Amino acid sequence: MVNQAGGALSWGGSPGLQSAPKDAAGKISVPLLGLVAENDRTTKSVKVVVEESKKKGNQARLIVYPAFKPRENPNGIAPGHMIFSAEGASLWEYDLKDFLKLAITASN
Repeated sequence: MVNQAGGALSWGGSPGLQSAPKDAAGKISVPLLGLVAENDRTTKSVKVVVEESKKKGNQARLIVYPAFKPRENPNGIAPGHMIFSAEGASLWEYDLKDFLKLAITASN
């Protein structure tokens, strides 16, 4: 399972969003990779999910990337969230590929 800044844009304004991913993370039994940039609206949404998954004994890894500054941000969202656009893919694609290789190997 891969969490790319899931809930980061809405985390602060939604108590339901703060509890639902945490509850779900405690129920998964597959490896988890959490990715977020330090200048997303929050890193807490991903950190909480990874931490909860680890508490339940699941294999989980968190990567917090340095601040990302996109060339353009037409929607005006948190610049760090744009790391998961095509422009930022080169920064996280190898981490994702390595995780997927390990997850596939572990499942065989």
